[in-house]
Amino acid sequence: MAPLLMILALLINVTGYGVPVVKMTVCGGNLYTNVTLPLAALPSTMIVVNRCSGAPVNFIPSVHYVVVPESSCACPLEIEYIGKAELTSNLTFTLNIDLSNVPSNTSVRLVYSKNVVIIPYSLTGLTLLPNNTVFMRGGQKYQLSYIVLTPLKTVTRPASPTPTKTVTPAKPTTNRTTSPSPRPTSVSPTRSTSSSTRVTIPSWLVGAIAGLVIAIVAVTLVIVLIRRRIKTSTPYISQVSAAIEDTSLLSESQDLELREIDREIIRVLKERGGALLQRELYNILNVPKTTLWRAVRRLEKLGFVKIEKLGRLNRIVLLRDL
Repeated sequence: MAPLLMILALLINVTGYGVPVVKMTVCGGNLYTNVTLPLAALPSTMIVVNRCSGAPVNFIPSVHYVVVPESSCACPLEIEYIGKAELTSNLTFTLNIDLSNVPSNTSVRLVYSKNVVIIPYSLTGLTLLPNNTVFMRGGQKYQLSYIVLTPLKTVTRPASPTPTKTVTPAKPTTNRTTSPSPRPTSVSPTRSTSSSTRVTIPSWLVGAIAGLVIAIVAVTLVIVLIRRRIKTSTPYISQVSAAIEDTSLLSESQDLELREIDREIIRVLKERGGALLQRELYNILNVPKTTLWRAVRRLEKLGFVKIEKLGRLNRIVLLRDL
C-alpha cells in the first residue's frame, strides 16, 4: 500500500508589492494524488520539481489543488506558485489559508516584508513575532488581511519666472542750435515673481499604478522561478504548457494506436479468465506503475477493457479481443 500524503515543509512569503509566494514540500500518496493548496493559486505560475533529480514532473494545476504523481519521502516533490490574493479595498488584500490537511503538531511560517501590515481576524493558533513573521498551527483554517504601505506623494512644480524688461536710455541729438539735452528715460525693472503649484496624484491613479506593478512583479517572479529551477528551459516550458492545457491525468493517451504493452495486457487478461486486479497485472507484466496505468486507460478509451472500482482497488475486465 502506498504511503499517505505528507507535507514536509510549508512557507508563505508576502513580497513588498503584496504578492504572496507559496513553497511546499510533499511526499507519498497514491499513483496520482490531489494536494490541497493552503492558498488559492494562479495556476499558470505553478512549478513542481523532484528534489533529488531537480527535474520537473508532470502535474495538473488548479486554483485550489494540484494533482502530482507518487513520490517517496527520500525524494519529495517541491511545489512553488504565486498566490491569488483578493483585492478587498485600495491596497488591502485578504488571504484565506487552509491548513486542515497539515498535522496539528506542525508549525507553518508566514514571512512578509517591512512595508506590509498583517491584520489577523482571530489570534487563535496564531503567533505574531516582531521580525515580520507569523507562525500558524496545522489542522486549522485562517483568514488574514494585509495592507501594503505606499504613502501618497506630492509633486511640487515651480512656476516660470517673469522675464525682466529694461529700456536702454536714448542718446541726446546734437543740433547747431543749442538746445537742452533731453533727459534719458528708463523703465524700472519689473520684479520677478515665482510661485509654487502643488499637484496631488489622485487615489484612483495610485491604485491603477499599484495594480500594474503587481502584475509586472508576478510575471517577473514566474520568469525567475523557471530560470532558477530548470537548466534547459525549452523542454520544461513545453511540459508545463501541455500539463496546463490537459484536462485529464493521461494527456499521452490521445494516441489511439495499440502498443506492445497494450497487446500484452489483452493477452494476459484473456489467459487469466478475462479479469484481473490492477495489482495482479503489475506483478505479472513487471512494468512501471505509471506505464501500466496509462496503457489500461488507453485500452478503456478504445473499448477493449473497462475499469471497475472494488473499494480502493481497480479491477480490469476484458471486453473484446484483438
